[in-house]
Amino acid sequence: MDTVTRRHRTRRSLAVGTAALVGLALVAGACGGTTSNSAGGSDGSTPGGTNPNRNNPLEAEETPTPGGKLVVAVPAETNGWNPAKSQWADAGSNVGSSFLETLTILDSEGKALPWLADSWKSNADFTQWDITVKPNIKYHNGQPLDGKSLAENLTFIYQNGLTKIALESQYDHVEQTGPLSAKVFLKRPWSQWPVSLQNVWMMAPEMLATPDNGVAKPIGTGPFIFQDWQTDKFLRAKKNPNYWRKGDKGEQLPLLDEIEFRPLVDDDSKDRALSAKDVDVALTTSAQLAKRLQDDGFSVIRDYTSERTFIMLNTAEGPSNAPNPFTHVHARRALAYATDRTYIAGLVGEGVETATQGYRPESPWGMPENETGYPAFDLKKAKEEVEAYKKDTGRSSLSFTLTGLTNLEDQTIMQALQGQWKEAGIEAKIDSQEQVKYISTIAIGNYQAGWFRWYGYLNPDSNYVFLHSSTAKGLGALSINFYQYKNADNDKALDTGASSGDFATRKAAYEESTRNINEAALNIWLFNTP
Repeated sequence: MDTVTRRHRTRRSLAVGTAALVGLALVAGACGGTTSNSAGGSDGSTPGGTNPNRNNPLEAEETPTPGGKLVVAVPAETNGWNPAKSQWADAGSNVGSSFLETLTILDSEGKALPWLADSWKSNADFTQWDITVKPNIKYHNGQPLDGKSLAENLTFIYQNGLTKIALESQYDHVEQTGPLSAKVFLKRPWSQWPVSLQNVWMMAPEMLATPDNGVAKPIGTGPFIFQDWQTDKFLRAKKNPNYWRKGDKGEQLPLLDEIEFRPLVDDDSKDRALSAKDVDVALTTSAQLAKRLQDDGFSVIRDYTSERTFIMLNTAEGPSNAPNPFTHVHARRALAYATDRTYIAGLVGEGVETATQGYRPESPWGMPENETGYPAFDLKKAKEEVEAYKKDTGRSSLSFTLTGLTNLEDQTIMQALQGQWKEAGIEAKIDSQEQVKYISTIAIGNYQAGWFRWYGYLNPDSNYVFLHSSTAKGLGALSINFYQYKNADNDKALDTGASSGDFATRKAAYEESTRNINEAALNIWLFNTP
């Protein structure tokens, strides 16, 4: 993702902004976002220093000073601020992390580091975990972050929304064990359980006790205190004068007095707002906008490898999405062969790379592209798969609906794909939806093919809940396995990867899962998201 800022005026603001944890809620992994921040240990360096689009930080120009207001343009509105009940994508995580914080964050290799949590340890088979929070931290309303609140939040997170669906096959119960500690009991071994705590956002008891569980008025421990929210217009938060974190030189954080978020969906609006000095920072997935603004003198921070953009295929059929051709593997493979990823990446922008797996190119979990088992663009084979699909099903054509977001950039690429697929004899209709509705559409399986940004997690264990049969609940029910894909061999590989504490064993298991998914053609891989 590109972050564009007004040059000179916002150098100070950016340095202050990194004091806030930019975390990732569970659903945000499903719809895009970022997963690590400066506090997590990533130095933003590029292996070999060869790709200027990978993790290039904006260099510090001066010593940060207290005061000021930062206005941030985010790519979408969010429907509430309780991450267990609301539908957070990347925008929700960026905004929400200013006033709510998680128990852990991730370093550059996907390992869990303490944030609100102070320590954790497990029993021998990784089915019980003791966790302790840091002392002397208070929520914005003065209530303490303690063992009771810790147990209450863990229970709430595990029993509500998509998190419940994701973890009900793994989570058993939580018990408070001390003034600052709790014990989590799991149903299966999970060696990397602390990684999941990056999705556990701590909320004040008063917030959880309200009728809407704080959806409209969040209370957290973060560097900013929620003040006011007008849907589709702005959210404002002011400095938390009692924030628990200190800077590198012992200074009280945050340095900013106030932060304001404004949802701006299309990139033309972001361009105008930056040029008019209405906003200081804008988040965008448009490489072309980033280059244009950089040429105009704006500062741009690029990370072109943090997540993948792809077409996700639903393998189940019901009244809401029938007839769905993607219940049939020949239809899925036809679409894979018919997609020229290199051409599409070139349309997106300079330096955009293609992808055929769910890991960063520089990740220790990544595989050589020629070993992932994903089919290369081949129009002849695409047509053969179309004919095989028609022969097996008795249907006269291969046609489907592609559901995506309304922004112009995504629409342009979806139309280009539509043209590619037509050359193979595949007809696609585009259905555009705003983000909150789109998340619901995907979660209940009311789609055939979906334009998606995902696979931003640094640790492959975080993908378990999206790919395991236990989380495929069927169409019409909330599911975190959006594919509705069930495969015993893939489940075995995922279970091996999650239960082992040995890196080599885990890597082999997750590579097997990658090849399984590509053999099934669940994803029509496109490119690494700018």
